[in-house]
Amino acid sequence: MTPKHKLLQHESAVAIADVEAMWTERRSARAVLNDLGLYWPWRGLEHTMSLCPVCRLPTDTGSDCSAVCRALSGWFTLDFATYSTARALEPLLRTFKDASQPEAWMSEFLQDLVEECRDNAPPDTVFITVPHNNDRRWQPNAIIWKRWTAHLPTCAIQRPREGRPARGLIDPIRFDVSALPNLSSVTLLDDFWTTGATLGSLALSLRNAGANHVTAVTIGRQLRPDRPASTRAYRALTARR
Repeated sequence: MTPKHKLLQHESAVAIADVEAMWTERRSARAVLNDLGLYWPWRGLEHTMSLCPVCRLPTDTGSDCSAVCRALSGWFTLDFATYSTARALEPLLRTFKDASQPEAWMSEFLQDLVEECRDNAPPDTVFITVPHNNDRRWQPNAIIWKRWTAHLPTCAIQRPREGRPARGLIDPIRFDVSALPNLSSVTLLDDFWTTGATLGSLALSLRNAGANHVTAVTIGRQLRPDRPASTRAYRALTARR
């Protein structure tokens, strides 16, 4: 094991211990992550710059939202999500995404996150869990999401037969939502936002089918507006307006 891996392993252990300690106090998921400094930017630094109230990215001059949210305006909302590139959090999220048996505290974290989503969603919101990839059905993330949304209004969709979409490519017909009832407000639940291709494709399909408002909620994200792979999806959405 390299020194870097040892450091990450140590940080992961510390983060897990801190989270478990905070759960004993029944604190909210957002409060836990705030105190661990895993939101970007860390709480307490807001006064140093003007931040978008939705995605927490810096706002443009003369604007009250970021370039990302402005490009996505009218399509779907970027809710708060932790950056998977945070050093202490990345190994935890990767373990949660790739391990066959995620830690129990992560399941409880999802339960609290679902409750926050429900409390802040419009009354007619329907929750949709993004299904597993066909080639990675062993991943437990969607199963956990469905467990904690069982008491909420939900709809199910099928993962397309073909593999993952091209990186950053928005495909409005990738998901077949024709069998769904008329939906006004939808909250999509997924584990990771990498380029936004999967969530963007599903959100666009729902909007084309008549949904007025689509919110995407993820555990981790890699929103890097300065990277081509991260901006390709946003440009594709804007071009289809």
